[in-house]
Amino acid sequence: MHKRDGIADFRLGLLLLCGAAILMYLPVLAGYVPFPADIVLFFPPWEGIAKACCAGVQHAELGDLVTQVYPWRTVLNSALSAGRVPLWNYHYLMGAPYQAMTQSAIFFPLNWLYSILKGPLAWSLLFIIRTALIGTSMAIYVRRLGASNAAALISGFTFSCSGWMMAFEGWPDADTAMWLPLMFLSVDCMREKQSAASISLGAVAFALPALAGNPEVAFQVILLAVFYAACRVFPLASPRLPYLASLSAAGALALGLAAVQVLPTLEWVRLIARSLSAFWPPIPAKQIIAFLSRDIFHQPNIDGVSVPEQVAYVGAFALAALPFAWLWPKRRDVLYFAGILFFSLSMVYGWDPIFSISRFVPVLRGLPNWRFLVGADFALVVLMGLAISAIESRCVEPKSGAALQIVALQVGVAVCALIVARITGHTAIPFYLNAGLVVVALTVLWLAKAGMLQPRSFTGLALALVAADLFSFGYGHIPFVRPDSIYPANATFDFLKQHAGTSWRVGPVDTTYGNNFELAYGLSEAAGYDTPTARIARFLGIFSNNPDPLVISWNSERLIAAPKGALDLTGTRFFVATTWNKSASRLDAVPNRFRKVFASGTSEIFENQDAMPAGFFVPSNAIHVVNSDEGELRGVLAPDFDPRRSAITPEAVNNHFGVRGSASSSALVSMRQDLNETRFEVTAASDGLFIFDETYYPGWKAEVDGSAAPVVRADYAFMGVPITQGRHDVVFRFAPRLARAGGLLSGSSALLIMIILLARPLFRSKTKQSCSDNRPSA
Repeated sequence: MHKRDGIADFRLGLLLLCGAAILMYLPVLAGYVPFPADIVLFFPPWEGIAKACCAGVQHAELGDLVTQVYPWRTVLNSALSAGRVPLWNYHYLMGAPYQAMTQSAIFFPLNWLYSILKGPLAWSLLFIIRTALIGTSMAIYVRRLGASNAAALISGFTFSCSGWMMAFEGWPDADTAMWLPLMFLSVDCMREKQSAASISLGAVAFALPALAGNPEVAFQVILLAVFYAACRVFPLASPRLPYLASLSAAGALALGLAAVQVLPTLEWVRLIARSLSAFWPPIPAKQIIAFLSRDIFHQPNIDGVSVPEQVAYVGAFALAALPFAWLWPKRRDVLYFAGILFFSLSMVYGWDPIFSISRFVPVLRGLPNWRFLVGADFALVVLMGLAISAIESRCVEPKSGAALQIVALQVGVAVCALIVARITGHTAIPFYLNAGLVVVALTVLWLAKAGMLQPRSFTGLALALVAADLFSFGYGHIPFVRPDSIYPANATFDFLKQHAGTSWRVGPVDTTYGNNFELAYGLSEAAGYDTPTARIARFLGIFSNNPDPLVISWNSERLIAAPKGALDLTGTRFFVATTWNKSASRLDAVPNRFRKVFASGTSEIFENQDAMPAGFFVPSNAIHVVNSDEGELRGVLAPDFDPRRSAITPEAVNNHFGVRGSASSSALVSMRQDLNETRFEVTAASDGLFIFDETYYPGWKAEVDGSAAPVVRADYAFMGVPITQGRHDVVFRFAPRLARAGGLLSGSSALLIMIILLARPLFRSKTKQSCSDNRPSA
């Protein structure tokens, strides 16, 4: 009966953890959205609007939520439906693979909510759902290790509100790392019982990080879980072979489930501008103060810690409990998680010999090592749970209430101080002052270990301190705004939507507004912030002065100096400049190339009337064959190159496709662009090459007048199809082979898991019936 009561209490505690997740994002229930709108609204096109919603707002969000994640989720992910998967993103970087680019996380189950609910609502609810899942899965895992209900629940709350998780809330990084507890739990389930259920749990747990959006974090957290699984082989009373077989089966199924993402990504990685051999330096060792630094509202924070990259705060109680973890009777568990902690810290802060050895490990050496901070936070929280549980067992009925009164007063003062500091906006508490919280936590732990506190008093004080600490630390780290404050309408973008629409690309000059903002308004840009293919990065690099190949932005000086043909080839018809800097005056000084067509406040729009449309025709006699990548790029960037009058291909174009007819001139009659398909109606006065001014990438198919035709690479980084003279319907369709193969493999793996799970009860029922029929009669 006592055990049943304990289970009921734990389940109630899990519900309370879900309630805590709601409290952390309580304004969502009133219709607010956790979104740093000021990052958008303080740019020139929205000047004046920010004062109405964002005055006095303080946060440290870098901008990825507004430039990438929110637009992806609410525009492209919301397009996912049965039979319709957004595989291609034509909104920036001259078109780029979307599903293959892992951060799209199209097949991550939590992101399916965007296909069901309106974007702002789905975005807001996922902050609550994510926090609740992290807390409950962590609590269940720590409870499975043998910890008490209270210790497990405190651990769950701590990990869900830990610095790393809070700092990356909303990012694919947190979506990926949040499955650490579930992976570790599945390993222990398979170790205890090799069954269809435990294998299926392991398969799902190990597949989710690969689907969640950040391949680097996925590799790192899966690596930690694989080490855990290896360590769990010893000691094992039962035969090891079934356990290893279960792990292998779960791993194979996990790869199958994740194949829909993994296979296209492997192809994408070969073609992008970033290399896995790049060296990521460690974080300076002095930044280990991040574990005591609780300011995530400034960048860098008051202690010089970079937010979110270096945030690692897990609360004063977790730090104070670390030495008491040794009291846990299962020392092997303590040693393993201490090993995870040391390994993670070594990778983050460059401690030898582990850090030096990692430089020789493929893949691992090319990843941002600071992301192992989540492994350190995870290990610290588990050790805290074990320490609390071990100390609980030492608590006794005290002979005097003096100790309780003293420590209750200390905790009460600390809790009140934290609440007052948060309400008054004093979020930047230096780490050395925060050490006072550690002292209070140490006092509680020491008195409980000495048997001077009751178990309920100890866990109550611990919970009060942890809750006040982490609530005041993380609440509102992302501002809450009304949905109408997210990418609101303005005169500049109203003009662009009316005159550019989906036919022409637009672009901000000298950061008149942020990268990728166009996606939220249904517009397209040639540049952008993402991971471009190597060819596009080299081509667009002449217009950008940003050394980071992932950030390609229009620079006014380079824009004016760039070859006219190359600029026209980008298809950018409208450039948005501002009088806040020199961008507007520089473009205004070249009226023969950039004609001012609109002005609103400090924003000015200039038109490049010679910009190439999305599709255009070049006759056969104007096609030049250049059989080297360097030669092709030089040809496209040559001062005399004109994409209207010539095209460059790596091979000769000998065959032309389509129903031959007559046409007096060559022209693009119409265009219709969708997620994975673009249709053109075109006339050609002679045989030649119809060029689609979008990134050449494996998986593009072409049809001319309903029949298949080859896609050829043209003008170094783009694509075309040879057509005959006449009027044609030309279709470019993105249907990558690896995406189809991955989808088939993932679907088959999911179906296999369902069959196994559904067949298990039926098999058991038949087995019992058989045993009953064969039982000897009395």
